[in-house]
Amino acid sequence: MLNMARNALSKIIPAMVGYEEELSPQEMEEVIGEIDLFLSAGAPEFKFLYYGVLGITDLLPLVVKGKTLHSLDREEIARFLNRLYASRSALLRGLAILLGAPIQLSYYNREEESRRLGFDRRELKQEAEKRVVTRDRD
Repeated sequence: MLNMARNALSKIIPAMVGYEEELSPQEMEEVIGEIDLFLSAGAPEFKFLYYGVLGITDLLPLVVKGKTLHSLDREEIARFLNRLYASRSALLRGLAILLGAPIQLSYYNREEESRRLGFDRRELKQEAEKRVVTRDRD
């Protein structure tokens, strides 16, 4: 992943997922790694598009605040992203959604976050293994 993208994502991720505490460097690397895997698994054009959206979103606050997104603090970033999500402009809403989808999928797909939200994969798998499903009519 590009270094510019890593720096921008490390500022955007905490604001986008609404985490109360700071993510540890290890957790941040884990999420950024998952985002990189997500982008690498898709079409190369999507990765290029995502980096473009990341760059545009980083520069967009220059118009409103006179600063780039990565130079804002976490609360200002969260407010700015919420304004994008709530915008009447479909283009701005689309930027926020396109930017947020890989971040949120990668963050909430982590085992500890899934469990914290009440979705324990191991428990669900064990429960499913109790019920054997067949297509035989015997």
